Amino acid sequence: MEEFNKILWDRIENDNSPAEKRKAKAAFQDFLHIVGIRDEQSRDYRRFYRAGFLWAALSMPLGFMVAWLIFGRSESATWQEVSTRPGESTQIVLSDNTQVTLNGGSTIVYPSSFNDECRQIYFSGEGYFEVQADSRHPFDIITNDARIKVHGTRFNLKSYSEDNMLSVALDEGEVQFTGNSGVVVDMVPGDNLSYDKETGTLQKEFSQESSGLWRKGQYYFKKVTLHDIARDIERLFGVRVLIENEALLHTHYHIALVNGETVDDFIRILSLDNSLKVSRSGNTIIIK
Repeated sequence: MEEFNKILWDRIENDNSPAEKRKAKAAFQDFLHIVGIRDEQSRDYRRFYRAGFLWAALSMPLGFMVAWLIFGRSESATWQEVSTRPGESTQIVLSDNTQVTLNGGSTIVYPSSFNDECRQIYFSGEGYFEVQADSRHPFDIITNDARIKVHGTRFNLKSYSEDNMLSVALDEGEVQFTGNSGVVVDMVPGDNLSYDKETGTLQKEFSQESSGLWRKGQYYFKKVTLHDIARDIERLFGVRVLIENEALLHTHYHIALVNGETVDDFIRILSLDNSLKVSRSGNTIIIK
């Protein structure tokens, strides 16, 4: 792997063609953006990258992602990026007629057309995927901490770079999940997978409920920490949620927003817990 790092960095630093050098450096910036590394962090990551330590910390799939971005970009394909702001969603159709619905705060990077070998995209956030079947060309999703390989299937993927947990809920078809810890899981319809990015631990449960209900404006929080609920509420309503009492961060709650509730309805529901003091100041919800 260290030899791979050296080759990759030499390609960036020493390519004789200025155009190729710009292209390679742009690809590395793409990588930093896709995996959620902020601009102010990028100098430190370049230093670790040069020393060969970045790949010890990141997953093997992401290593292949950068190699592909730098060495394997199709000259004819134009790369597209679509992002949604908190509180909005959108649907896109890829060149193979795969449909992807993006939830708030999500980003997808995809080519204008897929090559003859595979169909590969890069994703961060939450999305519902309806992948067109093509047995000769697997569909790969590279996210910040995992790789999902599918043929033709329908599933919900939630993988925000700032969240500790990644989840996949499969409605139809088959999915192979590979985490950055090296764990590989084959999923069948009804499987709901939760993956802890920090520990590499994985849980899989079966449910007959359809996934991606957020597309219908339905949100279910079942035994979810207040910290994680707050992040989803920020993405759903485009507000800021400030939890001033740190002891509340890991308290679990059951909340259902299934009838077009507003942010004020959420405050009212949360206030039913008399141990909480919930208020709103402009675009900020304060929980004490």
